[in-house]
Amino acid sequence: MSNDSGDKSRYYAASDSKTSADELRRLATDPDDRVRVGVAAHANAPPDVLARLASDPDESVREAATGNLRGVDREPQVSPR
Repeated sequence: MSNDSGDKSRYYAASDSKTSADELRRLATDPDDRVRVGVAAHANAPPDVLARLASDPDESVREAATGNLRGVDREPQVSPR
């Protein structure tokens, strides 16, 4: 795993709220587990991508994806007045 600017760019793209669903799909297959964790934790990651990442070989990726999937499945919370 290297620390070149390409790795950093992919990591930041995986964490950027403006990254498109198509780009997140591409980044979900990145060899760097830190990039896949960013995708798995991304608020706009498509459910099919999260489902795939939930069975990732890396435990941190799996945990982020399953946590995010739980958030996708939850009903919106309405705060009491």
